[in-house]
Amino acid sequence: MTAKGSASPLASFAAQWIGADIRGLHVLADTLYGYRPEITGVTTTLNQEVSQLTGGGQGWRGPAASAFSAAWCQDAAAVEALALVIGQAADVVDDLAVGLAMIEKTLEDEAYVAARYGVRIGADGRPPPGPGGPPGDAATASEQHWARTYRQAYDRAIADAQQARDQAAGRLRVLYATTAPSCGRSSAARSAPSPASPQPPWPRPAWAT
Repeated sequence: MTAKGSASPLASFAAQWIGADIRGLHVLADTLYGYRPEITGVTTTLNQEVSQLTGGGQGWRGPAASAFSAAWCQDAAAVEALALVIGQAADVVDDLAVGLAMIEKTLEDEAYVAARYGVRIGADGRPPPGPGGPPGDAATASEQHWARTYRQAYDRAIADAQQARDQAAGRLRVLYATTAPSCGRSSAARSAPSPASPQPPWPRPAWAT
């Protein structure tokens, strides 16, 4: 079962240069986490009601009561499995949002440094075109150096963001494959292992340790 109960805090960022609605993912994860206690709360309440109905000396007895209890136990297990899957999906989305936020923040920090040395950063975060020739003076040489440095940082951020999205998609595919209904496997999701979290391509922030 997932240990998280809500979406993780995000690194501070201002733009969306890496091509992702990071805050939207964060909201989605938080929404999914919110479903789980609601589902398990209803199941717990109904479990108590069924126990009172069919248990004790004055409880409902007989074949019909036994069939009812067995059917409810099966339904309750399916609902608990659904809650587990929702929590696992929330973990995937939450990890993706946290990772993309860190990548975005790192890129914005790199852009801030480069801009201080005269590098003209595009409104979408793109680096300027490469220089047309050798620098004419020290100031131009410095600007070209920082432009190259930022271009490398930008390319790395775009690649890391795509890798993070691919990893999240892979985890969701594994989750679906282990929980998709199939003949004779009505409660497979209950015992399915949680998709492993891959090693992210971004540095793990201090607040996440």
